[in-house]
Amino acid sequence: MIVLVSFPRSGNTFFRNLLYELYGLESSTFHTEEGRDLDENWATFPVVKTHLLPDQLPAELKGRKVVYIVRDGRDALVSIAHHRKDIIEPGTDFYNNLLQATIAAEGSYFGGWSENVAAWTEKADLVIRYEDLITDPIRETERLRSFIDLPPPKKEKLPTFQDLKFGQPKYGAGAGNKFDPGILKKNFRKGKRGSWKEEMPEELHRLFWQLHGKQMRALNYVDGKMPAVRQKGKYSVLVEVSKLFTQDNDGIKRYLVDLLHHLSDLSNILPSWKIDLFHLGQPIQPLQLSDGQIQFEFVVEEKKESYEEGMLTFKAKIRRFLPTGLYSILSFLYRMGPFRRILSWLRVVVIKNKRSNDQGLKHQLEQYDLIHFPLPQHLPFVPTVNVAKLVTIHDCTHRIFPQFHTSENIRLAESGMQLALKDETTRFLSISKATANDLKDLYPRALGKNRCIYEGVSGRFNRQHSTSDLASIRAAYALPVEGNYFLSLSTIEPRKNIRRVISAFLEFRERYKDSSVFLFVCGKKGWLSDDVFVDEADLREKGVFFTGFIDEEHLTAFYANALALCYVSLYEGFGLPLLESMQCGRPVIYGNNSSMPEVVGEGGIGVDAEDVSEIANAMQKLASDPADREQLAELAWQQSNTFSLLKSAYQTLLYYEDIITKKT
Repeated sequence: MIVLVSFPRSGNTFFRNLLYELYGLESSTFHTEEGRDLDENWATFPVVKTHLLPDQLPAELKGRKVVYIVRDGRDALVSIAHHRKDIIEPGTDFYNNLLQATIAAEGSYFGGWSENVAAWTEKADLVIRYEDLITDPIRETERLRSFIDLPPPKKEKLPTFQDLKFGQPKYGAGAGNKFDPGILKKNFRKGKRGSWKEEMPEELHRLFWQLHGKQMRALNYVDGKMPAVRQKGKYSVLVEVSKLFTQDNDGIKRYLVDLLHHLSDLSNILPSWKIDLFHLGQPIQPLQLSDGQIQFEFVVEEKKESYEEGMLTFKAKIRRFLPTGLYSILSFLYRMGPFRRILSWLRVVVIKNKRSNDQGLKHQLEQYDLIHFPLPQHLPFVPTVNVAKLVTIHDCTHRIFPQFHTSENIRLAESGMQLALKDETTRFLSISKATANDLKDLYPRALGKNRCIYEGVSGRFNRQHSTSDLASIRAAYALPVEGNYFLSLSTIEPRKNIRRVISAFLEFRERYKDSSVFLFVCGKKGWLSDDVFVDEADLREKGVFFTGFIDEEHLTAFYANALALCYVSLYEGFGLPLLESMQCGRPVIYGNNSSMPEVVGEGGIGVDAEDVSEIANAMQKLASDPADREQLAELAWQQSNTFSLLKSAYQTLLYYEDIITKKT
């Protein structure tokens, strides 16, 4: 009686079929997966297959002889990525599956290829190489005679890989006794050695060799395709993180938080990287996570108010003592006159002078290979040093739509851009092709110095979200607890086009007076948004409900149970809510402009953001045609899987390296 072990997709199922056809040996499987049954008498079979690590085996399998099948890890991982995309979770993305399987974070994928192979090749009674098995199956299976009684092999029944793929094999065609030819053809994909050469991208091959090269060499899986891997020293990167200390939770802050989380994970497994954090006016410190949270030791003086807090306190005091009419006049003069601009200018000058004269800080910054600025607005506050820099460009709306920005933000953004462009060592990272094109058109000097790396969304957004608590969640926001709804989610400001979305919904309701569909407008009030709320009481009567800010823990429920997300912005650098909704398995109605078509793909309906009737038509289509809506929902989910935070962080790390080594 033996335990047949392998890392997944290494020939285990092929071997089980050989044992059955050649010797009549039946086998069972032991696993610990929830929702998947075991054979009732699995422990009595002469052969029991598993992928688990040695210390995970149950008592019934302890003491049995162990046969371990090992395969070139590159072929195994490529096959795993396809298996996940085609069978385990249809619609997921091959590249992202392959990246995740290569890294095998937190012991996933049965410990990862290296750990699984190292653990079992040391303990196994017999190690069989998959490449030898497919070359001479009978010779390799006969090696079991050293510790198990076998009858003479029925050589005439020796199955080929094609026989298994297109026939009716004993194992590999579905769970239990259910035979599924569709699964069979996907399960027995190619079975040849070296298939990774056709499908493993160069950067993932390099990553694979960094993580698994030691074990590959130990097993002599060495060929002329080995990529160069940095062996000694570290690349040192400093990330400017002042954005994390703002009170808002906009897309830029979420981008930075997610990027840092995954950079931390990558730097922990790739010893050639050292990543530190820099907050203006505070000591530099290493990037570290604890319980999934970014840890800071930055000190904030309790009695020291920021510029914004000081101004708000001053304005509150004036408002308390002045008559309303007089305060309104003074407030208008402050907004329209030069006072705000002068104060803002003075603030920038003071901070810049303080930083530029800080020689100690300059010396610290010069110790790094690269400084990453998640947005250009912070460049003016950092001393000029001769170090390569990377600036993330989320959008160029301060130039394209200046009416959607304060004058202070326009000045800071443009000042940062000009500083970046003057520095020949500076490179740019655009979060979408649309943003990359805007950068090229508006700033020709950035041509050839830019790379597009898409964003991703947190794994907490998913389409398996339970609806059991939806009624209580809706009630908590004073919303109707029953009835379908369209969702609008963003900070409420002019660029988000909420007024037209509301008008379109009212037109949709006018066409269907008996409709019980609502519009939930979720998000905090932004600037120049008062006109949206003028008729709030009347709008509630017509099915439009304002929720204000939505707690993070409730976002997935709102997304996953909506008919669709209505995100009809006039412009987006990327549009994270689109991706979040799609990851929750819901289609979107989006503005057919800027980055949104490339993010959504076929997962929604694009509309002219300024055409109220066109928006209403999209609402009507999704509300009245459930079959079409669910088809779009599936396409939306599949499209969302092409994006990944891990992929974004890894490609950013590769960009860091290219900049540091002057490859770009």
